[in-house]
Amino acid sequence: MARGYLYEIAKNPECLFCMDADEATLRYATNEFEWSEDLNPEEPQKDLLEFLEQLGAKISVDEEGRKQFQISEQVKQRYFHDRFHAMKQMVEQMTLETFSCDGISKLQELLEESYDNAVYLGDYENNKFLSFDQFIREAETNISYYIGSVILMH
Repeated sequence: MARGYLYEIAKNPECLFCMDADEATLRYATNEFEWSEDLNPEEPQKDLLEFLEQLGAKISVDEEGRKQFQISEQVKQRYFHDRFHAMKQMVEQMTLETFSCDGISKLQELLEESYDNAVYLGDYENNKFLSFDQFIREAETNISYYIGSVILMH
């Protein structure tokens, strides 16, 4: 079963297309996923840009014809809105018994979906693997980001 996509994202488009499935598997296998496969990035890139645009992200084309996106604080809040309210409701109903046992795993998934899409932030100074949730939280606002390779994680 596939875990989700690993999107290569960078602020500098010259840093893109540096990772393929073999390199991703070597770097992140055992910790993040077991194996991966390269994909034609066009369809997953389009889907991600449409998703971000629905949240209010600014999608544009740079002077060289490359699509880019910008995330605002409003985009971050829209992304987490439903899960935030579900988390608040869950915490209000939580008992000490639930908190002290495995029942907390549902809350953890609301806080961060760790087994879903992820981001390889590929700028030279930042090369790191992030859950998509963590990328949204850490993304700089009003900075242009580009999407490069897309890998399917298993």
